Amino acid sequence: MLAETDGVVVGLATYCESYSTFMNQPSIWLDDVYVYPEHRNQGMGRALLACLCSVALELGCTQIDSTIANDLTHERKLTRAIGAKIFHERRLIRLDHSSMKNLAKQAEAIGFNTARQ
Repeated sequence: MLAETDGVVVGLATYCESYSTFMNQPSIWLDDVYVYPEHRNQGMGRALLACLCSVALELGCTQIDSTIANDLTHERKLTRAIGAKIFHERRLIRLDHSSMKNLAKQAEAIGFNTARQ
């Protein structure tokens, strides 16, 4: 998934569809979110995550899982701000269904459409 400003790519999120055997539901594994340094602190990372939440909900996913390094203070702050939980023993983060719905509303506000071509 790409984030663009005026037709220029400024960031991306890499992910794959997965399946939670524990929840018996589809899920998404978020591999990485990257925003070019000159475009950080402008809400691009949050917008990418909001759009990913819209995709996840469209697919019927109940959660988005990822990992985060212990030393990334800014990313940990964003993680908490979007409603994700950090499991300290595993450094696993998760956006549950409620958090995905709340964040996906922001994707609608910026005109994101989940319709696939």
